[in-house]
Amino acid sequence: MRRKLSRMLLLPARRPESEPVSGRRSSATAQPELHQLPPRPSISGGATQELGCIDSAAEEYRLCARCAALDLGRMLDWKSGQPRAWIALSHVLQQADSACPYCVFFRAMLGPEAAAAGLGDKFTPYLRIRLAFERLPGIGERHELAKSVLAEVVSRNRSLPRGFIVKADSDDDDDDKPQLRGRLVPRMLDVGLPRRWLDHCRDAHVATCRRPADTLVPGLRVIDCMERRIVFCADEFEYVTLSYVCEGNNNSNDCQDDGCTLPDTMSTVFTDAMTLTLSIGLRYLWIDRFCLMPLPADERRRQTAMMDDILHGAALTVVAASGSGEGDGLAGVSVPRHPQLSLKTETGLFTTTLLRPNLETASSSWAGCARTLQDGLLSRRRLVLGPSQAYFQCQAMHCVESVALPLGLAPGVDLGRVFADQNHPRRRPGAQIGAFMARRPARLDDRLDAFAGVLRAWARADDGPVHHLVGLPLFHPDSFVDVAVVSQTDRLAVGLGWMPDRAASTTGVSWSSCRLLLDGDSPAFPSWTWLAWTLDDGRHFHFNLAETGSIIDGVCAPPGMEISVGFSTGAVLSWEIDGDALGRRPEPVRFLRLHTFCADLSLAPDLSLDRQQEPGLTPQARLAIESWALAASPPTDGSRRLVLVLLSGRGWRFGGAATALVCRHAGWHPGRPLVRLGVVPVEHRGLVVAEGSAGVVLLGMGGG
Repeated sequence: MRRKLSRMLLLPARRPESEPVSGRRSSATAQPELHQLPPRPSISGGATQELGCIDSAAEEYRLCARCAALDLGRMLDWKSGQPRAWIALSHVLQQADSACPYCVFFRAMLGPEAAAAGLGDKFTPYLRIRLAFERLPGIGERHELAKSVLAEVVSRNRSLPRGFIVKADSDDDDDDKPQLRGRLVPRMLDVGLPRRWLDHCRDAHVATCRRPADTLVPGLRVIDCMERRIVFCADEFEYVTLSYVCEGNNNSNDCQDDGCTLPDTMSTVFTDAMTLTLSIGLRYLWIDRFCLMPLPADERRRQTAMMDDILHGAALTVVAASGSGEGDGLAGVSVPRHPQLSLKTETGLFTTTLLRPNLETASSSWAGCARTLQDGLLSRRRLVLGPSQAYFQCQAMHCVESVALPLGLAPGVDLGRVFADQNHPRRRPGAQIGAFMARRPARLDDRLDAFAGVLRAWARADDGPVHHLVGLPLFHPDSFVDVAVVSQTDRLAVGLGWMPDRAASTTGVSWSSCRLLLDGDSPAFPSWTWLAWTLDDGRHFHFNLAETGSIIDGVCAPPGMEISVGFSTGAVLSWEIDGDALGRRPEPVRFLRLHTFCADLSLAPDLSLDRQQEPGLTPQARLAIESWALAASPPTDGSRRLVLVLLSGRGWRFGGAATALVCRHAGWHPGRPLVRLGVVPVEHRGLVVAEGSAGVVLLGMGGG
């Protein structure tokens, strides 16, 4: 059903354009708005109870003797110079049916698990007053916000979904010092807040967050949200991009026959995004469903390869981090957010900071989808709409809806950063590939497209561009140290040595944490690229012998190694010599031909390796190879031969470490190309090259 634009979101903001945004209300409306919590089982196990903004002065609440003696209202409103006591909260679990407002509040803070455990648990939950510099990364003792007060409820698991307790800003606060304060989070988004975040970034972060002059993609189309039509994007247009979880096939053409008119019926997330775009003062919106997928195939491929420019050129990327698909809508726009627990006492209003945004976002369907990874990585500014609150992050700062602080002090303060900084290790190729592989895979033939913007961003990096071959990063020559001359072969040899999990396992389990994604007899990608594989939960990705940083120390290809690249048309070109011609080939790469050192590995009928064959394998590597062979289901009769292919290493003259690729023949037939099973580290005592000692192997597609 077609949705109307929300009138509420189009109203002008009523709050001033400064931070911190307060919970201030006029004397005529001093009572805070009640934000009801969803029904939850009562501690006594009876009927459900609803909680919200708990007013200790309300008639339905009666202060218990224990909380009255503790004077918790004064304790929460801690002032410098007062003692910082640890307050045991076991009594709030004892008094399950208490109508004491503090007992009700702290039972809700502790959650149903602590309530169900009651006093049978040896650990006693407690309340502690902390200062911001003690609990928030980025705030040191001399920071202007260092002495801001945070109340912390500590339970056994030490991870409470409602966060810290913070006093909300009020008219009675006469302290001129900058403070970190709480903010009431309404069920529906007050769009004045993200608008202020966006305006502050435009004004204060010109050096880091302005749109580069050359990012407009020729032929880019956007939705004119006022006219409800698709138009070509002009250079002066500021547009929003929408990042969402796609349901099913995203290649459908949902536009009218003229290609410019939006359909009469659209999914809720799309109409909500149009509403939000207009409400924050912008007009144009890019959604791949309407602006990319209807294009002719060649033009769609061209623009898909430029996703880094599309995302980086947007004024804002809206992330739909609540719900599980298009029909669920945007939290705070058409979908009410989870209520915020708060407490009103005689000393003021205290709000909760809610679950850290990095944890809330990580648990969303959006964060588990492979095709949304580049949206978060490549955008200049993101507005994440989660089920409990909104979160904003640009290149210089991040902000959460539940916490108010002067925006000039926001850079460096970590309130639960969702997206890694540009120089963070998580921005390196290995970490980004691992994050992509660990997510729910896109359609096999769409995986390269879903990562295309990241690959292009690597190639355009100022500090050592990294190109790729079918997704395999070709590390910049400057990343290699103690290698006299870095060849193209060296770069590809290191890239072929990718593997899950650095740490060895005595069981071999960690070596079997990567699964090949097959597509019948015609897989979309060769088995030697990570694009053909997916990581199991909790596993990581790295390149063997490449350090955790960006340095590849003394690693190169084996002496005399030669690589040729084969295409779907049957053409074969030299990797080292025909670089320019390789880049001009339009057809897909189908195989690699490697001339290097190899060793045969024979499997016994029980699929164990012959222990007489000892090409420098550790016990852990042998276990891994045997587990790979078992997973590959070899035939009960015939050949059970594996091939170990030397890829890269260091210390070729006198001994050192090396990387070896373990393969089987497709279909276990000796005459067919090899299929990658995995990579193992090996030790060697030096390589003596004799004439005819190297062999030629063909690494092909993953089927069979």
